[in-house]
Amino acid sequence: MRFYAAELHQLNHDVTDLEPEVVKAVAAAAADNDDDGVADDRKPEVDVVVRWQNDASVPRRRCAFRLITDMDEIQQVHVPISVSFALMVGYIAVGALLFSLVEDWEYLVASYFCFVTLSTIGFGDYVPGTSLDASASQQKMVLCALYLVFGLALLAMCFDLMQEEAKNKFRRLGRRLGLIEAEQ
Repeated sequence: MRFYAAELHQLNHDVTDLEPEVVKAVAAAAADNDDDGVADDRKPEVDVVVRWQNDASVPRRRCAFRLITDMDEIQQVHVPISVSFALMVGYIAVGALLFSLVEDWEYLVASYFCFVTLSTIGFGDYVPGTSLDASASQQKMVLCALYLVFGLALLAMCFDLMQEEAKNKFRRLGRRLGLIEAEQ
């Protein structure tokens, strides 16, 4: 009985408090020698049918990957505000460099365009791809669209991380001042 419970533990079944009862155990025919005549050190294969007592029809599984249904179980990731801010500024700076080279704009004008566009203000005073060359303007519009798709997602993520970090800092400050009770 202990052998079967130990084997079930190896299969990640938590059977300690469920009292398993072996209903049927049939040993499969296993060859003692391999093709080369050397003895085999493997355990014999056994088909086991187990019934759990205490009205437990399905064993509980202990598994590294499981569905998290309680939001308290999710691990919090803390990203410093400075990292998020540096990532945003860096993305705008790289975009400004890219647009200053492609559109022949000054760097300051290109950085102004990137900031206004990524912050979704969009004044429309600078528009990429407005040159007279039709084929080049389509490539510039595709480049601009790709830059914006990734940039909007990146900025939204950075703003969310900065907001969460600010909330956490104010919660800690509130706990230190005694304005908020400590969680238990």
